[in-house]
Amino acid sequence: MGSRIHRDYHGFLLQEAMKDAEDIIYDVRARNLRLKKHVHEDVEIITGNGVIKEHLIALFERYGLKPSVKLGNSGVILCTIE
Repeated sequence: MGSRIHRDYHGFLLQEAMKDAEDIIYDVRARNLRLKKHVHEDVEIITGNGVIKEHLIALFERYGLKPSVKLGNSGVILCTIE
């Protein structure tokens, strides 16, 4: 059973948003290793439809994750981190 992490990157610089998203991925995966347990976190990230969205989708995919765009709001990325 997992939980949900919410972020709103409006007003963030691209580098800040990328670092924060990487930190989220690292924290979830490190916690799984430390607890020797498989826990997932559902992440909902508000980006708008600009460059941050494009880069974050690519970042999640590089980590082997499967991000999607929220139905009805293309400025929101959904992803489950395991």
